Amino acid sequence: MKSLSPWPLVSMLFGLVATIVGIPPDDSDEETPIPNLTAKAVVDAAYVGCTDHDIARRHQVTEEHIRERYAADLEIARGNRAYALRKAQFLAALKGNGPLLTWLGRNELGQSLSPQQPLEAEPELDAKVG
Repeated sequence: MKSLSPWPLVSMLFGLVATIVGIPPDDSDEETPIPNLTAKAVVDAAYVGCTDHDIARRHQVTEEHIRERYAADLEIARGNRAYALRKAQFLAALKGNGPLLTWLGRNELGQSLSPQQPLEAEPELDAKVG
């Protein structure tokens, strides 16, 4: 008489235990799809702040491919991102955001609480006035 293999029974027991414990079944047949590499996908990723490395990893290509093929798209997207952030900061400052007004004044206008040197050179006078 032919002996029966215990493996079907063992496999069934592991499946039953996994179901009871709550371990999801192994779906090794299904792979995570790689997103289509399009100019729009690259622009969207760059706009939200992804690096070339991030974009390349997401689409399973090299960083060099991203830079060579989408250089102009990356520049435009990152420029639009900087513009949108600055505009949002500016609008928030106009609404009275004090700390943001202070930051913009110091960083954009060179303002300080204790200026060390005047921004414009003082004129030299030949004679004393007053």
